[in-house]
Amino acid sequence: MKAVVYTAPKEYSYAPDLKEIPVPAKGQVLIKVECGVINPTDTYFLSGQYNGTYAYPLVPGLEGSGTVIASGGGLMAWSLVGKRVAFTRINERPAQYTQGGSYAEYCVTNAMLCIKLDDAVSFEQGANGVINPLTAIGILDTVQQKKARAVIQTGGNSQMGRMLIRLFRENNIASISIVRKDDQLQQLKDKFAGDNTFFLNSESPDFKKDLKALAKTLQATVALECVAGPMTGHISDCLPPLSTIIQYGQLSEQKMEGINPMQVIAKGLKVEGFLLGNWSATQKARELVEEVIVNKAFGLHQIHEAMAEYKANMGKGKVLIKPSLTE
Repeated sequence: MKAVVYTAPKEYSYAPDLKEIPVPAKGQVLIKVECGVINPTDTYFLSGQYNGTYAYPLVPGLEGSGTVIASGGGLMAWSLVGKRVAFTRINERPAQYTQGGSYAEYCVTNAMLCIKLDDAVSFEQGANGVINPLTAIGILDTVQQKKARAVIQTGGNSQMGRMLIRLFRENNIASISIVRKDDQLQQLKDKFAGDNTFFLNSESPDFKKDLKALAKTLQATVALECVAGPMTGHISDCLPPLSTIIQYGQLSEQKMEGINPMQVIAKGLKVEGFLLGNWSATQKARELVEEVIVNKAFGLHQIHEAMAEYKANMGKGKVLIKPSLTE
């Protein structure tokens, strides 16, 4: 089959006939892939940021959509044959990757990691129907456990950011969403403007002053941080006492910087991580799929162009990998 293959740390390319079609074991299904999707986790993996021992070559891609064409056995697996599904391979940590991912014509995954798609949901929407919605729901659950009345979030104009804004509004939690450009700021205001929903541009000269004042007024005691680099330090400077930074991404591909240890001590700040693999639930995932915006789609042979497009224009929407577009 045609596939994208990861052959060594930071080395990946298109292979028109390198991989054989995988065979599902009991409890697994074989999926004819219609769409793979690029998520931040995939960029971290392909840039060599995950440590592990791999059996090269392997196929990347943790999420996608397609049609189940075969079962390895088991009631759940057999019930999915012929069905349109969204699927993920998120249960396999990158350091333990044993099966091919979604950047290929065919993929095997556990039947329990598939969600049937309604007829009204396209493959393009469905390809984004697992990791982002479940992560958003998991983050909301974590925020609610901390009894936060308001939150700060970076990456506000991303697909994840938009899902979180919607969830916070529905659950009466005030939110401050941070973006990097004025046009992104206007897009969010046009779509989500309303009570308890606020937006800031991190490139504004008064950004930290405005964020600190707003966080104090709203008592935003949780910050959802997905950028890393200097941004994490900027957020920590502006949080009220006894706040928590939840780090769930690294879009800058930099380490967290600028956190003042004395502020952590004096204000009682906490820093913790969120990983979907450590949290799971299924409620509401389908509803959040409608928030997905697709930017562009590429064939398997265009994997490097696709990754470059995703990294350069994360705020414009998701980038898909479609075997049907492969030359």
